[in-house]
Amino acid sequence: MLNEFKIKKYLVNTFLEGLYNKKMRNCWWLGEFFILLVINKLYFVKKGVLERRKVFKNKRIILIRRED
Repeated sequence: MLNEFKIKKYLVNTFLEGLYNKKMRNCWWLGEFFILLVINKLYFVKKGVLERRKVFKNKRIILIRRED
């Protein structure tokens, strides 16, 4: 899961860099804003995945305890 995320992030970053170099040089502030937006989105997606995993782990622990 984490590897998959890293690969996706890398692809997005290279894609963004390409875009940035071609189109955003003239209006750099727009490019900066766009990149910040995407990075924030990625960050929150990752955070959500981690939170979900934490909840799942806790549920499993509770289930194991109930069996005792």
